[in-house]
Amino acid sequence: MVAEVLLILIAAAAAALLYTWLSGQVSGSLGTPALLPELRIEDAAPLYSGNGSYCYGVKVSLSNTGLAAAELDNMTSGYILDSTGSAIPAVVYNITGGMSIPPGGFTALIVLPLENTSLVNPVYAKIVARSGVEAVAPVAPLCSLMGAIVARLPAQDGYSRTLEAGDANLTLSVTSPSTGLYRVDYRIDVPGGYRLVYAMIEVLNSTGRHPMWAASPVVVYKDVAGPNYVAGYWYPIAGQEFPVTVRLVLYVERAS
Repeated sequence: MVAEVLLILIAAAAAALLYTWLSGQVSGSLGTPALLPELRIEDAAPLYSGNGSYCYGVKVSLSNTGLAAAELDNMTSGYILDSTGSAIPAVVYNITGGMSIPPGGFTALIVLPLENTSLVNPVYAKIVARSGVEAVAPVAPLCSLMGAIVARLPAQDGYSRTLEAGDANLTLSVTSPSTGLYRVDYRIDVPGGYRLVYAMIEVLNSTGRHPMWAASPVVVYKDVAGPNYVAGYWYPIAGQEFPVTVRLVLYVERAS
């Protein structure tokens, strides 16, 4: 009888020890729940050209409703979604240096689509942080959305063309200073009474990458008070990298 009681007590003690060990293992493996940011778009409104003739992008008011800071940097992605949900890649231009939104914090981002397009409502804005945290919201009704000028250029010495870019003009030219090597010049002209607030101009080779040797394939201008143009060039670009594509996103407004 005593032996049976001892066996029961030993079994109970062993069960208690096993339960305690398993509980420790489970709690240790789960750990403390991670604190995560949570982005929410509070408002998404179209941005209009200086003369109001077209929409060039979207201003997104973003808040962090999570429990940790939301880190936004140059790996943050912006998109404009059409009524079918198809994404038009965009640039979020005012976070180049990075920013941190604390829990309960608020910020505004400018999302500029990287191609010409005319969108039909409804339209949506989407922000995706490097961590994968994202937010989507509808944009207030907007007019035709013009985000950029896209032009393809041949490897042709002396080639030149001028394109209308909303309230400005973009002139492109191709020259060949050396055999097999080309230089692409650009000039953005802003009409009198306007100022250039923001422009991003980029050159891509025939594979969709930046040219191998050309310095500064992406050039950004901000708040240019004068003169009424900005200009530059890319060189050298090898002939086999043609045709190249030049993309321009810009915003001008009436000078005060």
